[in-house]
Amino acid sequence: MPAPRLVAIVGRPGSGKTTLADALAAEYARRGLRVGRLDCSADPDPLATARRAALDGRHDLLLAEGAMAPGIPRIEVWLRRSPPAPLYDPASPDAEDWIAVLTDDYEFDAPCRVFRFQDTMWLQFLASVAWDRARVVR
Repeated sequence: MPAPRLVAIVGRPGSGKTTLADALAAEYARRGLRVGRLDCSADPDPLATARRAALDGRHDLLLAEGAMAPGIPRIEVWLRRSPPAPLYDPASPDAEDWIAVLTDDYEFDAPCRVFRFQDTMWLQFLASVAWDRARVVR
């Protein structure tokens, strides 16, 4: 059985991390994939947690909500009403870990992919991009 992949869902409190994780899990299930969910918001080592979860062999993909550790590919949910700014910082040493920022802000732009809730088929496209960029857990 292949090792599962890992993607983090991050964002400020109340931004919609759990809602996005629910939507992505449903989309991956529609594709026939087995998805595991991890709450990593207070986890000091989310990668170790993902490795333990991967041992059971029951998942194709692990969604780690709140995992901000370097080396874990991330999707950020950022809403205009969630000041002060997104967590994503293009000058940060871990900026390459960002898969995308999902936002309701038409004006927001970033060097990583930006998806807007208003875009057509954003969920299906985001799910495909996230699968391709996900980290294989070993």
